[in-house]
Amino acid sequence: MISFQFSKIYIIQSLTPLYDTLSGSQLYGRLNDSLHVKDGSLKLELIDVADRHEWNETMTRILRETRAGLLPLIDVEIHGSEDRDGLLLSNGDFISAKELCDTLRSINKASGCNLLLTLGVCRGLRWLFGLSTSQEMPFIGLVGSFLPLREWGISDRYFAFYDTLLSTRSLPDAVNALHGAVDDEETGKYIYFPIDELFYISYWNTVQEVFRNREKRDSLAKNSINKEFKGLNRRARRQKRKLYITTERSRRDYHLRQRSDKFFMIDRYPGNARRFKRPKDMDELKQIVDGSLLKSLERKIRRQELETSLQETSK
Repeated sequence: MISFQFSKIYIIQSLTPLYDTLSGSQLYGRLNDSLHVKDGSLKLELIDVADRHEWNETMTRILRETRAGLLPLIDVEIHGSEDRDGLLLSNGDFISAKELCDTLRSINKASGCNLLLTLGVCRGLRWLFGLSTSQEMPFIGLVGSFLPLREWGISDRYFAFYDTLLSTRSLPDAVNALHGAVDDEETGKYIYFPIDELFYISYWNTVQEVFRNREKRDSLAKNSINKEFKGLNRRARRQKRKLYITTERSRRDYHLRQRSDKFFMIDRYPGNARRFKRPKDMDELKQIVDGSLLKSLERKIRRQELETSLQETSK
């Protein structure tokens, strides 16, 4: 697992006391009593967020503090949406997955690529299937679930995770502690995903979608040629587009390297070339994807969604 540094844990909570178990408050209370916080070696803050305005203010402040030298580790205790990819704040405001990633991307960049995210969020990992690889990575990894979670066990598991992480500074040990904190059927729902594996799957899905779809493939060729060869007449550009499509397969390895360099911010942080595992070509990428836990989970979840849809249609 990737190594990283942090100097402050932010617990961001947007729950309703009357109806919800305040898992963020529970986690904060237990961590606040730990020696790591009492001896001053770690900063800890619980932030209650009521609406979009407070959410934006909170994320802006975390970014400002990160730029000032703090290294954040962010825990999110918020409801997930059943039918959309993102977070539902306590007043009903919706934070989309794209908006969340855009915000985290700035924080991660300011932290020197050290941002880890933990999610006490139902279906908090579902939006990973659509993670954009065209921009820089928004975090180095995250812990969460693709499925609904029972409220009462969330703080127990994440306390075990953080207590172990603070004691050992070992992410593998912390993940093992999370899985061993409560012995019930919920244990298998919590998963850690490193950002490099997420990149593999998202990029592979994007490539397959574009080049299996003739319209998207032709549109990509047209836009690329029109941008690169503005001075050519229409017939010459059409010939260039045909050549672009026929030679695209041989250029995919180049595009993979270009996209990987940008996503992992190699220009800004050259050490990331060693920190993260990056496939050298599409053949190696396919081998990684075929053996990926995320890919198998994606197939399983898509199959469950299809079965549910068929059952509802037949009623």
